[in-house]
Amino acid sequence: MTEQHLHIISFDIPYPPNYGGVVDVFFKLRALSSLGVKIHLHCFHYGRLVSAELDKLCFSVNYYQRKTTKLKLFAKLPYIVSSRQSEELMTNLLKDDFPILMEGLHTTIYINDKRLSGRKIIVRSHNIEHQYYLQLAAIEKNPFRKWYFKSEAKKLELYESVLKHATSVAAISPAENNYLNTKYGNSFYLPAFHSNNKVNSLAGKGNYALYHGNLSV
Repeated sequence: MTEQHLHIISFDIPYPPNYGGVVDVFFKLRALSSLGVKIHLHCFHYGRLVSAELDKLCFSVNYYQRKTTKLKLFAKLPYIVSSRQSEELMTNLLKDDFPILMEGLHTTIYINDKRLSGRKIIVRSHNIEHQYYLQLAAIEKNPFRKWYFKSEAKKLELYESVLKHATSVAAISPAENNYLNTKYGNSFYLPAFHSNNKVNSLAGKGNYALYHGNLSV
């Protein structure tokens, strides 16, 4: 049987899987690895530590420094995209013709690059990003951060059309799939990957608080 290789570009180091986005990335790695897929993982890092756990799941792992200079706040491209640009990444992608999975709109800066012409590219949509940033702006009290969220939302709404260049888009929820498929016609629903493969519940009733996501945001 021919080996299956796949490039995965992650917006952050997906270990430990302790907030929403990287939970999906990490357990996707685990699922694909269990199926025998040779994963070539590319991670942008900006605070989280390099992890040997990823070496156990992946054929290769490469790390790239995210460029978090504040000057990028005033660029035409969304900050979450422009800060994840690396020619070293492009060099590594061009070493072969394996398919590419881009995790989030964050990692799509090269989606329409002529050097990747003809490559199969799938984008994992974690959010409708401009809607998410507008919601952040609505609850933000700090004037500068509120401006940033509103500015980023406008840029993301304009930038989102790059998804038309993807072979397909893997939407994380039915609502997002409906939105993306209506606009670009290349979306399908792929539920979130996670660690829970069985249900453990106690009988009766109780009072609980459910936290999901990166609470630092």
